[in-house]
Amino acid sequence: MADDVINQTTINETLTFFGLTKKQEWLSLFLVFIMCIMLFGNGIIIYAIIRFRRLRTPTNQFVVALALADIIMALSLPYQIVFYLCPSLYTMKQACLMRYITFLLPCGTSLTHVLAITVDRYLSVMQPLRYITLMTNQRVFLISGVLWMYSLILGSVPLYWNDWNQTQTCIFTEVLTPGYIVLLLVHFLLIGLLILILYVRIFSVTRKLLKGPLIQSTCLFNYDPNSQYRKKTRSLLLYGIIVGFFCFLWLPFFVVVLIQMLWFNNWAIFQAGRITTLLGLISSVINPVIYVVLNKPFRKTIKQMFQSLASRISQTCFPETRRKSFYSIGKTENSPT
Repeated sequence: MADDVINQTTINETLTFFGLTKKQEWLSLFLVFIMCIMLFGNGIIIYAIIRFRRLRTPTNQFVVALALADIIMALSLPYQIVFYLCPSLYTMKQACLMRYITFLLPCGTSLTHVLAITVDRYLSVMQPLRYITLMTNQRVFLISGVLWMYSLILGSVPLYWNDWNQTQTCIFTEVLTPGYIVLLLVHFLLIGLLILILYVRIFSVTRKLLKGPLIQSTCLFNYDPNSQYRKKTRSLLLYGIIVGFFCFLWLPFFVVVLIQMLWFNNWAIFQAGRITTLLGLISSVINPVIYVVLNKPFRKTIKQMFQSLASRISQTCFPETRRKSFYSIGKTENSPT
């Protein structure tokens, strides 16, 4: 009994030190706002790609998986909100571990699919004639399934490998083992470095092609190589921005985790961890915006979707307006000229 009282006292002191005993209504409201935007934006992207055949490219299949991971991340936010509003959950082992598993699974899935998008763009530039046979829909589906399984295995490791004990609270660097945290850091850095190398190679080759003799020659048979390569360059730029934003916005989180693990873990660093986590979540909000702003087919499709939706709502809610417009058209056609 005395040990339980001491343990509870230690837990309460830790919670108070990190500011976890205070209600975090403002943070919870912000997470709800972020969640709604993530669900709406990524839901539209998935629906558009599935609904319209012209958007069902191999690259966009990876985009669907990336958007689905963002939706799973959004659906995990209510669980995070409960932790902010009920600090007593920080003392429950299974609840704490599930908190980080529901965070690590979509994050890992997003990272691996960002790499898949980069490799896909690399093959389209380096192997343009073989690309169609290399990246078939069946192969893309298989690759995506393997990446989901890999991310699930990696994200569920804390269930079996953790440093939880009764005197600890649910702090990332205290609950997860140093070995696992190092594994996550190496995983992120290696994939980020590989993405950087591939994109440097992609833009280097594309630049040479744009300056090559084929591009400067006279166009025959109504074929404009300049137009084709400009179109490919815009596509590379679009996915390059998506990949760049993802890595840039998640990098501070891993830097803070490294500082917590190697040097010190005080109140300021803990709050910095919260801020960098929110910064990483913003990448899931930005992706749909990038698709719509920089991708003309996406922009055109989204516009058609909303116009069709507005037309259906108008016809459902204002049927008399539809009749009037029909009768006015009939009168116009029957009127003497």
